[in-house]
Amino acid sequence: MQEPRRIRKRISITKRPAGALLVDPLAYVANRSSENARKIDIQEEKVFVHLWYDKHYCNRFQHGDESGKREGIEPLLIRDTIAA
Repeated sequence: MQEPRRIRKRISITKRPAGALLVDPLAYVANRSSENARKIDIQEEKVFVHLWYDKHYCNRFQHGDESGKREGIEPLLIRDTIAA
C-alpha cells in the first residue's frame, strides 16, 4: 500500500513589501524629463480628430491613374491605419 502524497507548498510569485508603503505627495522623484520633479496636477483631455478624404484621393481610388487602379488604398484600410 502506498503512502498518501504530501501536498506541496506553493511558491509565491510576487514579492510582498516588508512594511506599509507610504507615498509622500510632496516628495521630489525622478520622471521622464527630470531627476528631481514633483507632481502638482493631473489633467485629462478629450481629443477629437477629424479625418477627411481629399478629392484627388477619392478619384484615384475610384478610377485609378495612368497605371490603372491602385491596390491597398481602400478608404476603410486607410482609416483603420490612421486611427490605430
